[in-house]
Amino acid sequence: MKPKLRSGQLATSSLGYTARNIPLIIGLFLFPALAVVAIELAYVMVAHGDVWSAILRGETGTMQTGYHGLPGYLAQWALYFITMLLLTPGAVRLSRIIAGDIERPGGLWHFSFGMREWRYVGASLLVSLVYIIFDLSLPAGWAQFANGGVLPNMYAILGIPQGLEIWIFLALTILMIWITVKLVPFLPMVAIEDRLTIGRGLGLSVGNFWNILGALILLVLILAAIYIALMIIVAIVAVILIFAVVLASGIDDPDQGTQVGTAMGFAIGFLSSYAFNAFSGAAAMVLATMIYLGIARPKTDQDLIDRLDDTPRKPEDEPDTDDEDGVKRDGETAASDRK
Repeated sequence: MKPKLRSGQLATSSLGYTARNIPLIIGLFLFPALAVVAIELAYVMVAHGDVWSAILRGETGTMQTGYHGLPGYLAQWALYFITMLLLTPGAVRLSRIIAGDIERPGGLWHFSFGMREWRYVGASLLVSLVYIIFDLSLPAGWAQFANGGVLPNMYAILGIPQGLEIWIFLALTILMIWITVKLVPFLPMVAIEDRLTIGRGLGLSVGNFWNILGALILLVLILAAIYIALMIIVAIVAVILIFAVVLASGIDDPDQGTQVGTAMGFAIGFLSSYAFNAFSGAAAMVLATMIYLGIARPKTDQDLIDRLDDTPRKPEDEPDTDDEDGVKRDGETAASDRK
């Protein structure tokens, strides 16, 4: 029988491990992440032209319209594939470090590809197919909102009545959630075991479906609360900093002051958003790896939880070895007396 996972402890321990190991995560992902940002900025500049003027005018929200249409949709998937390639070496190493299979590397450059990494890429492509299928299953109205309606309307092609669209979509959504939970330990399995076995990957979650789903929901809720608190703090700090800079620089022109404040606000929000996304992504990787280890290596599961959990243990929670030894010694003494 597979060991039962603990949803709450998995979610909090994964966040704790991520927070305590930010230097390690930066070392594994810094240069790939910078490359991803550079590629995304280059794409935005090509797709939207004078981005800087739009930022200064406070019209960055209208820039998103350029992503609609089939070329924009395909470009987003191309960016996803490039991002996946760049982040794969760090993701594989992070899973193996958590498992204790390799030591923590030094330095900041760890970008290298072997067969293990290419298997991980193949597994990631299989996982991404789930979301492509989900996009194809969106009803017409929702598809227009989600992807601009660039994908074919499968319901119209198959001749499905409009009244059935929502029910079919709900059924497919439940199926997608089920598959997503089944796939959680799949990528860490490929990274740690170095084998691309779909059947084993999907079978790891048997007996722990609700525990894994609970851990995912808890992680999302905690991250959402952190994000809200972070954005409030960032907004307050940004306003104070912008006023301080404008006053210190002696800018008298209101338009110029507005442009400076807008540019600073955009920069602060941009950096904060990317930092939070990086933290969230790392926490999700840690959680998936912990789930895999808790299932595939049950003997090391408790050691892993204890290593990732900072909660201090009370003295009364510790096993009373002295009493056990005392009982054993008393039993040995009684046996010798009978002899």
